[in-house]
Amino acid sequence: MSECKPTPAIAVRVNNEKVLLTETCTVLNALSKTSQFATRIGIRGRRGPCCGMGVCQECRVRINGKLALACLSFCRDGMEIVTEMQGPVDERCG
Repeated sequence: MSECKPTPAIAVRVNNEKVLLTETCTVLNALSKTSQFATRIGIRGRRGPCCGMGVCQECRVRINGKLALACLSFCRDGMEIVTEMQGPVDERCG
């Protein structure tokens, strides 16, 4: 009988806030564990992830300086994630 071993915890930073989770989590999961879940500011206030599959692009973030979608990106140890709440992320992803 094989043992189920837990996946080791990793640490990422979201807008300088440290978040502990596993590598099986998406960046969107990491965002949901922070004190502010919004990814950008729209004309009617804070906006956050919407579709969860990359279509709406509401979850645009910068991961280690590169534009990406939080719902389609998996967390890696030491990853630096910045949302528009910390500075403009105004381009569209591919």
